[in-house]
Amino acid sequence: SFTDQLRKISKDAGMPIQGQPCFCKYAQGADSVEPMFKHLKMSYVGLQLIVVILPGKTPVY
Repeated sequence: SFTDQLRKISKDAGMPIQGQPCFCKYAQGADSVEPMFKHLKMSYVGLQLIVVILPGKTPVY
């Protein structure tokens, strides 16, 4: 999977990713992005990396 490949590449580069990836719900609009990031920050203390996968052109961005 994408996350497995990312973890392997990071480890090979000497920057291993600790812990397991997590999944959060999709943002339903631009106004829901900041609250979602705040929720992630509070839920995962020490969070250092968020990978965002955007679909094709949508109103979210």
